[in-house]
Amino acid sequence: MPTLTSGQRQSILQVLGALLSGLLLLLAFPQYGSEMGLDGLVWVGLVPLFLSSVGTGLRRGLLLGWCTGLVLESSGFCWILLAIRRFTGLPSPVAALIFSLWVLYASIPWALLGGLLGASGRSSSLSRALLCWVSIEGLFPRLFPWHLGGALHGREWIVQCADLLGASGLTALVFLWNALVFTVVGWLRGKRGLPYGLAVVSVVLLAAALLYGRSRLEYVTGVTGEAPSLRVLLVQGALDPAQRSDRGLEHYISETEKLLESSGGPDLIVWPEGADQYPFNLTPRESPWLFHKGHVPPERLIRRITAPLVAGSAGYARGRLPEFSNVAFFLEPGKQPFFYEKNRRILFGEHVPCIGWLPESWRREIFQNIGTLWPGEGNPPMRLGNATFKNLICYEAVLPGYICESSRGADFLVNITEDVWYGQTAHISQHVSVLILRVVENRTPLVRCANMGPSGVIHATGRFERGKKVFAPEGVWSELRPRSLPTVYRSWGRHLPLAILVLVGLEWIVRRLRRANLAKADLAGRQGKKIAL
Repeated sequence: MPTLTSGQRQSILQVLGALLSGLLLLLAFPQYGSEMGLDGLVWVGLVPLFLSSVGTGLRRGLLLGWCTGLVLESSGFCWILLAIRRFTGLPSPVAALIFSLWVLYASIPWALLGGLLGASGRSSSLSRALLCWVSIEGLFPRLFPWHLGGALHGREWIVQCADLLGASGLTALVFLWNALVFTVVGWLRGKRGLPYGLAVVSVVLLAAALLYGRSRLEYVTGVTGEAPSLRVLLVQGALDPAQRSDRGLEHYISETEKLLESSGGPDLIVWPEGADQYPFNLTPRESPWLFHKGHVPPERLIRRITAPLVAGSAGYARGRLPEFSNVAFFLEPGKQPFFYEKNRRILFGEHVPCIGWLPESWRREIFQNIGTLWPGEGNPPMRLGNATFKNLICYEAVLPGYICESSRGADFLVNITEDVWYGQTAHISQHVSVLILRVVENRTPLVRCANMGPSGVIHATGRFERGKKVFAPEGVWSELRPRSLPTVYRSWGRHLPLAILVLVGLEWIVRRLRRANLAKADLAGRQGKKIAL
């Protein structure tokens, strides 16, 4: 058996280090992190990748970073494969191929991080890598937007800092501490000097973050506590699509009536996305109840549901293509319903790019279970007493930009979602973790009603008052304090990744110009010496 050379052994160890980083970060995030107390691994999760890739060169660094990304993305988001299969109805091998391509794409930021580390050697290079990573992470278009610092969503004090620079600020802090541990390890091995400056900066920033978080938590709790309390009833039906299309509306009406009999009247009732299987007619100058008549007449629905209701259904408008949209409707007793049409559609589930370019026979054969829905425009505010709220349907609630836009002028947000497509996987806790970050970033409480759960209210502090059941029916009673607070993040902090990208680009240009000038000066000096001789 041939023995390995020292170079081969080193290469194997480098790959193992990169894979170890992927595993540590996987354990730091839901469904393992805060649930099992492993979220602290995020503070050291990048260290093996640092040890493996720093100074190895751009090409090897790219490959090592990609190894980390492949482990994390393929294992942490395997529920996306399940969603592809259920949304599209494609054969398993085709769905697996699409998922594999997505994993390769999703690992690109990690490859870029590895390349930055591979090209690094000094502390200044590591600082540049930190800035670039924060920018790449924040701007890279992901199917599911998440951040390295998001692993800390369950740490009540430190997550309060998200209202300053968002999850990107938490990522920067986490990266900084990983860099500190890496340089300390290098010092212990005699390869680097003791990082006094980096240690001071890391400790001071972490201490400042904790002090700010404690103070901000007390302030937000006190201010929102002065807002009038609203009693919210969330009806989690736990119906699969077949049950919902057969008896969805009648089921929710009867279950709501039982809950109202046992616990009195709420200020707001919320049903999940798609609870009403009969579409609303949004054609101008026509009755919105056209498709309900003969099934569940509007008079019966209004008479039996005696409190304001937000629920999900479909919208239909004659004369437009596509004709159907995904809607949330707000129904107050004695009034006509108000509608919000979903703006941000799910790729392949509700929107297929360029599908109109394909022959109809192809669309029917290949994309038979994929729909394209009409995109709504704008998010109209709705009134509940003295409070104003806006609606978010499903995936819209995790999008940083859209949440920031929707929270303006709203005292609270209502998110209705259908989550049966992803199964009992890590998506449940991952979605909740991202929602908590979005709420803290904008300090706007959010009411969430999910078909499979968990349903509840995420308060402006990030505390999630939730039901106890997942993938089971439940009626969740919760208290809502409708009060939104201004944040630095909503004003300008959300532009941090873009600002960093611009600054890094300018710094690179200045550095290149300086080198060019020095080269010219050196060349002129040499030529002057030759002339003198």
